[in-house]
Amino acid sequence: MSTDIAHINLFDPEIQEDWYPSYTRLQEQAPICFLPNHNMYIATKYEDIRYIVRHPEIFSNQQGVLTRDPLLADPEARAIYAEHGFDRMFPLSADPPIHKHYRKLIEHAFSRNGIRKYEPFIKQAVVALIDEWIDRPEIDFIEEFCAPLPRLVIATVLGFPVEDIPQLVVWSAAWVRVWEGELSKEDQLDVARKGVEFQNYIIEKVREKRVNPQDDLISELAQASLNGERPLQDDEIISIIDHLFIGGNETTTFAIASGMWLLVKNPEQMAKVRADRSLLKNMVEEVLRLESPTQGMPKIVMEDVELSGISLPKGAVVHVRYGAANRDPEKFACPHSMDVARENAGSHMAFSQSIHSCPGATLSRVEMLIAFEQLLNRLDDIEFTPGKNDFSHAPGMVLRALNKLHISYKVIG
Repeated sequence: MSTDIAHINLFDPEIQEDWYPSYTRLQEQAPICFLPNHNMYIATKYEDIRYIVRHPEIFSNQQGVLTRDPLLADPEARAIYAEHGFDRMFPLSADPPIHKHYRKLIEHAFSRNGIRKYEPFIKQAVVALIDEWIDRPEIDFIEEFCAPLPRLVIATVLGFPVEDIPQLVVWSAAWVRVWEGELSKEDQLDVARKGVEFQNYIIEKVREKRVNPQDDLISELAQASLNGERPLQDDEIISIIDHLFIGGNETTTFAIASGMWLLVKNPEQMAKVRADRSLLKNMVEEVLRLESPTQGMPKIVMEDVELSGISLPKGAVVHVRYGAANRDPEKFACPHSMDVARENAGSHMAFSQSIHSCPGATLSRVEMLIAFEQLLNRLDDIEFTPGKNDFSHAPGMVLRALNKLHISYKVIG
């Protein structure tokens, strides 16, 4: 390993604040890089990652240390699930062939046609949120827009009562903490307790909807069978709903916030979208490319394989860096620049690709599209509120999230 990259520690919060210079050095000097202190490989090149995600038989989501809650290492924290909750599973991330049977259960709800019926509701929610603060000169954009919108939408799609959202937020925030880095014993116990509370809440709703089904996904799963052979078990339903709520809530929040951050930093790009609204859809893809809300995920190597001239042994862990792939100069010209007219922006890896792509990707895109359409219709002269932003991000190897974003603006019309 060259001395230029030997000091790169992707677990360092300072590097996590600005991943991209480190990604560039790794791509140039060690696209498949072994981190001995963490006993894992890091993959940063687009074509390598594309190969990885398209070969789940070689690069597994579910084997070995990834099988059960790897980030809750404390035995007492794990015991809380065993004694008071349900086994944590990851059925939507399962390996083939079982993978397709679980994904089939939710595909229609999150397909383009499935999401279309929610578009009027999403627009109504966006407009209502803007109405709450439009007459004020500045807002905490994340707290007052980015966070409440996805929570409301995914809660509605799943079938959670709107009045329960404040408590759902508490459980969601606890779940996300495991991705920030190593947690203390006390923190792990707190995360486990809140996780069990969420599990028991979910199963209560499932049992209610078995008796009184509604037009929502929990009702469908409560009545569903796996591959037509047996009813879904409680722990399977809990894990699916848990996965969808967190994924449909947190990452879309991060993406909308990053979108506004990028537009205000690049006013010439915002001006292009204002002048030509047909660019909105591509702008959303460019935002996802530049600031992927999921920066990477680990996989287990199931057989000896070679990537970029490096041999990866069976059993190795490889951390797939989607955020690095999305700024690979061999795939994207001027990869660190925002270009709302970029022709291949939609080739990004923000939602991964192939069979393990994010099931809520279409919903997230639709929310972002409607959100920015309405924001640009109603706000002008958007700028960062002086003295209220440090543009810092939450630490962690997986998620990319601004801590806060205060904006000022003028009202159009």
